[in-house]
Amino acid sequence: MSLISGGVVFSWLHNRPSVIYRVRKPFRGSGGEHGQGGCMSEKDQQAVLLKEIQTRFERKLKESEIALLEHWKEQVDRVASMKPEGVAALQQQVRKISEMMANRIRILKRED
Repeated sequence: MSLISGGVVFSWLHNRPSVIYRVRKPFRGSGGEHGQGGCMSEKDQQAVLLKEIQTRFERKLKESEIALLEHWKEQVDRVASMKPEGVAALQQQVRKISEMMANRIRILKRED
């Protein structure tokens, strides 16, 4: 959920508002009135702002997902490169990764 207030866009994160974007004041040309000087209407400004926020959000989400996948791929690659003495050692490493994932999920759920 987002809220625009006084030139600042807030998003509710961890049950409290977080500033995600500060809105710059639009440049007003020397024409003075809205129809002159190349000013955008408030509706157009909001549309541009919304598009910019969506782009930033999607970029941040993608970066987070990449970091997450890189971390867990590294964990799995570490197990794959091992030369376990048997199935039991491999199972133990897989359980360890599973426990790490479960612990991270618990921490993330607790933060909400």
